[in-house]
Amino acid sequence: MDLEADSVPRLHSFAWHLGIRPEPVEPDINLLQHLTWPEMQKLAAVYFKVIKPELGLPEEADFMEQVALRFKDPSGYHDVDAVALGIAALGSFFSSEPHPREDQFVYSAKRQLVLKSVHHSPNPSHVAGWTLRTFYLRLTGRPHGAWMASCISMHLVEASGLHKEMQTIAVVYPAVPTGDHKLAKTRRRLFWIARALNIILSFEVGRTQVYFDVVTTKKFASENGGHAHQLVELAEMLPNDFVDRDREPDPPAALGNALSKIEAMPTESHFISMLKADLAFAIYRRLWLMSLTDAKDRSDTVMAIGRSAFLAARHLLDKRLPWWNVVCTPFHFLCVIIAIGTPKALATIQEVMALMHDIVQVYDTHLVREAYSQASALVSMARKRKQKELDALMTVPEHVPLVDHPSASASTTMTPGVPVDWLNATDLPFEWDMFLNPELVVSNQQGQSIIGPNGLPQMVSMPNPMPNLPR
Repeated sequence: MDLEADSVPRLHSFAWHLGIRPEPVEPDINLLQHLTWPEMQKLAAVYFKVIKPELGLPEEADFMEQVALRFKDPSGYHDVDAVALGIAALGSFFSSEPHPREDQFVYSAKRQLVLKSVHHSPNPSHVAGWTLRTFYLRLTGRPHGAWMASCISMHLVEASGLHKEMQTIAVVYPAVPTGDHKLAKTRRRLFWIARALNIILSFEVGRTQVYFDVVTTKKFASENGGHAHQLVELAEMLPNDFVDRDREPDPPAALGNALSKIEAMPTESHFISMLKADLAFAIYRRLWLMSLTDAKDRSDTVMAIGRSAFLAARHLLDKRLPWWNVVCTPFHFLCVIIAIGTPKALATIQEVMALMHDIVQVYDTHLVREAYSQASALVSMARKRKQKELDALMTVPEHVPLVDHPSASASTTMTPGVPVDWLNATDLPFEWDMFLNPELVVSNQQGQSIIGPNGLPQMVSMPNPMPNLPR
């Protein structure tokens, strides 16, 4: 461009290597080998009813139009393939009748994503495909796999320039039409959802998130009936685990502020309500390690968030919607209750264990049984510890409280008298009003000096001429 050439070659990594080996090529897929068009419609309907309100992507009308055209010509390769297979897999997972080839959807989508987005230049469809894969792995896989998929999503975001508004994209990114408002909306939604999942998963498992120094992409607006914007809000509330002491001199205070913001965020989504609790528990674990005092001060807040999530988990269990929080949130709520250990907190254990038992009855799997067994073991250990504390206190014999008589100064000689029951005395030779109110004694009592037996003057209190005040 600086040389004012008539034609500018496509910018890419010139002279990257010698090119001795060809790039790996995998055979294209045929969507009809996995599922039919009616099956795709059925699974997509489940996805857009259950998951789209929480995840926020893709746009249903645009997706169904693209995938319908794809099924008319199912051979070869198209960018929508991995997205279609990801939606089919998630729709099958939440369906009352899962598709028998659900695992094939997942594996085929992964192959396409690795081939096209990792080996070649990615585009927004590839980011959407990896985001769907992240969600599926969070529902079915291990923490590391979900976190890795979310990190790959963010690296593809950077490679495709989604973290920048279209008019600010540099020449190193693929060219996009700057006047396409629908594309701009899709890019914004993809970036912020992928980023939110990466932040939340990283915070949950204590890993590093993918961080961009400069982000110019605007946030997307909320939609009627959708809660994806709250997923982004929750991610924005979380402080960075790797705190810069110059910018954040008080990490426990930052965690406490995040906890207050999470509690204050209203939501109508049961999934978001449980996600709020998951993040609140993750914050509380960090507070417990950093500052036990701050953790105890925030225990009421965590308990309030946990109770709301408890009701949400019960609701989703009754509807047979297998979100990961249905078992994750009650289990970690139990851990928090035991850690707090107050009678008020422990009073909730019975309800939580009853819910865990009901979850086992509905989802009788290894992971659920393991969670219930571990929860029972934690309760048993907590009970034994409390019993040991009680046994230690019971070793101290009960004693009758000693009567503590006022001490006399060394210069005063006191004559031992008969012990008096001060609390029940009714015929004492002085007025209680004046005894309990020194001002009345000073202002109302009159003294008269007389000569005592030892020849020294002494004061004798005279009766109070004023009537007694009401007690």
